[in-house]
Amino acid sequence: YRHSYDEEGETPVTHELRCIENHKKPVRCVRITPDSSHLFTASKDKSWCRVDLETGALVTKQSKSHE
Repeated sequence: YRHSYDEEGETPVTHELRCIENHKKPVRCVRITPDSSHLFTASKDKSWCRVDLETGALVTKQSKSHE
């Protein structure tokens, strides 16, 4: 999500940039690479994903990655 403000600069306005739905259960951890090119997520469904932030494409998904 990206936040901006109205013309008076007082009321925050939220704009959805992208919705990523790669997990079956809630996401527990989110990390962005230092160059901001990829997003890593880990979920309660025991999977992790790597998403290209430019395109929103799922690059890697590992299921049953932890207990």
